[in-house]
Amino acid sequence: MADTAVTLGRTDDYILVSKPKKGIAHVEARLKDDRIPSHTDRGCQLLLSRLEQEWSPPKLKDDTVISLEADLLKEPVFHKGVPGELFHSLRVVEFQGLDPTTRVVPMRDVAIKVNLYHCTPESPSVSDDEIVAMLPGSTLDGLWELLVLDHAVQSRMLRWLNNDAMSRTTQLPLASSAASSIVLLFGPTGSGKATLEHWAKALAQKVAIRLCATHATIRLV
Repeated sequence: MADTAVTLGRTDDYILVSKPKKGIAHVEARLKDDRIPSHTDRGCQLLLSRLEQEWSPPKLKDDTVISLEADLLKEPVFHKGVPGELFHSLRVVEFQGLDPTTRVVPMRDVAIKVNLYHCTPESPSVSDDEIVAMLPGSTLDGLWELLVLDHAVQSRMLRWLNNDAMSRTTQLPLASSAASSIVLLFGPTGSGKATLEHWAKALAQKVAIRLCATHATIRLV
């Protein structure tokens, strides 16, 4: 099937209309530790634009496909015009809007959403019985993918928490937002608190990566 449709106008001009995308492919572009960016910096915006150009239809063949959980950094065809030494990885982490069982998809069928980030090497700090970790953190990177959980469930959880975090930022007063973000885990030994804590850290890492473009500092308390 062709990627474009042709419409004939009154002045006999041909108008090319892009084929609607079927879904979104989320790609996490992790910069190396010595490439710490500022997301308001023009350099980062140019880097994102260059990546999007590399993955646009004019640059790739019609039969080019991407796979879920693939690292595009290992495939030179995906970053010919971008210095590969800038990145630690370019991971395809989620297909949104497609069948939950989809593992491979043609590039022409999806819009690419790039989340550019770096991981802090800092260890969590402890004060007044409180542990504070800067996010995204190198010790938590990749933890989400190790969870034994259905991909559709992971995707719904991530979108819900991401949308919730964005709505708190834009709509609620700071005091209300902070108070309503607290979750207490209480129960006897063996009730699953440690497992939930493990999941919570992994989820916090993923949300932090999604919010890096709009939040300069993100902490896990």
